[in-house]
Amino acid sequence: MRLLKFVGLVLLFFLAVALVLPAIMPKNATTSQSVQINAKAPHVFRLVNKPENWRLWSPFELDNSEMTSFYEGPEQGEGASHRWESENMGNGSMLILQSEAYEFIQSKLDFGKNGLAIDEWQFKENEAGVEVTWTLNLSELSYPFGKYFGFFLDGLMNPMQEKGLKKLKEIAEAQAVLPEILDKDIESLNCLAITDSVSLEELPVFITQNSNLLEDYFRKVNLEVSADKFIFYRRADTGKIGVTLAFPVYEEAREYGKIISFKRPAGKVIQAVHQGNYNTIESLHNEMQHYLRDQELPTDLPCIEQFVKENDTTRKVILSYYTSIL
Repeated sequence: MRLLKFVGLVLLFFLAVALVLPAIMPKNATTSQSVQINAKAPHVFRLVNKPENWRLWSPFELDNSEMTSFYEGPEQGEGASHRWESENMGNGSMLILQSEAYEFIQSKLDFGKNGLAIDEWQFKENEAGVEVTWTLNLSELSYPFGKYFGFFLDGLMNPMQEKGLKKLKEIAEAQAVLPEILDKDIESLNCLAITDSVSLEELPVFITQNSNLLEDYFRKVNLEVSADKFIFYRRADTGKIGVTLAFPVYEEAREYGKIISFKRPAGKVIQAVHQGNYNTIESLHNEMQHYLRDQELPTDLPCIEQFVKENDTTRKVILSYYTSIL
């Protein structure tokens, strides 16, 4: 009897301790892990900013083949959400609350009866690439089990965060090098031009044929170009688009037949350079449009492709998208 009484007192003591300790534990808990990734910040940012990309690297999804996912709202950025159902992990959802391109992402995690959490990502560019920090913040932890979970949060979550960041690093570093995209101000230009409606597939033929017409006219009237020729148009996925092929001139010149006066507008643009065959410029357009989406800007903005020549051969194409026209 004495032994049973002693064991009972010991159990009662430990139970009291187990109930008292959570009362003095903090209501909030935070855990954080970082990794250095040898890649451009946009690559890494997009892998996190688009909820559907989480299935490529998230330890919670890679190890859970039975998870059923639903994606709602925008494809990426603020308002994008991922809702899941899983027997192993339970049901829950993630909603992106804040998205600052290439710098910061904040999301709300809702685990139903298991509570809420805030997920934060920071991206800091440096000479070696980008340092990525993944932070999980728990608040208003319930008594007593929620507080115990918060107390052991580092031990429970750090291995998962490390695994996810390692996979994120592996994927980002395997991707192609991104072109450098710069913000520029461009001035207006007086031009002589030819305008037509063509498909994207017809662009190379349109440029070649009408370049010959403009070059012949410039020779006949002894006009000199003031800058490299360019095309001006607004991107569209399908159908015909209005395209203007323009030769800049030092001052306004006389129109002739299908050759008209055209003034390229001044404005602010994002700009990158394409090297190589013109037929491969579509990949640069796609990257520029990714960039516009990251900045929460429309992708159907007017654009310019300027053909820079050296010794009568096109060496590069300067691609610009207007973010504002003055």
